[in-house]
Amino acid sequence: MVKATYRNDLKQYQKFGKFHTFRVRWKNMAAVCGALLAAAVVLLMLNQATFILAVGLAVIYPPLTFIMQYIRINKTVGKNPNFTKTVNNYEFDFSCDYMVLTIKQGKREERHEIPYSEICKAYETKTNFYIYLNQLSALIIKKEDIDGDARELAGILNYYMGRKFHSGNKAAALLPPADEESGQEEQIQGNGD
Repeated sequence: MVKATYRNDLKQYQKFGKFHTFRVRWKNMAAVCGALLAAAVVLLMLNQATFILAVGLAVIYPPLTFIMQYIRINKTVGKNPNFTKTVNNYEFDFSCDYMVLTIKQGKREERHEIPYSEICKAYETKTNFYIYLNQLSALIIKKEDIDGDARELAGILNYYMGRKFHSGNKAAALLPPADEESGQEEQIQGNGD
């Protein structure tokens, strides 16, 4: 079982916004830019000024999207002046069948058992894991806040989520979860008696 924790962190939230905009939604961004460039070619035949406008929109769309995401994050955090002060702890326990998410806020505590099949998708970066419970929002886990080895968590997510887990770390695909591994060792030792 792998355990991890997370506390509200504005820099991590902003980093997630950048990741979400440019890595998760890149297909949408490419489609919009492609449509604008295709329109630009058609408009070139009609009017050079509209061609320049369409090309300009295609060029500024990606950074504009990121700026809007950044503003949205800061606005959301601005509405909650206690964002970084809030004792809002997220505790994660990853087992064979599901992820247990415990949210502690002051004296309140909520516990959720989330089967891997209900997780929309998960990503591993050099420094974080992003676990999407729906298309737009994700739970952030910093690798430095994992009790143990981040490769073990990558192995669990890869094993139980398959194609819904995306990692730049190709070694993660080769690691079986620790529970599976230890079970195999016990069977081998048991047969030798």
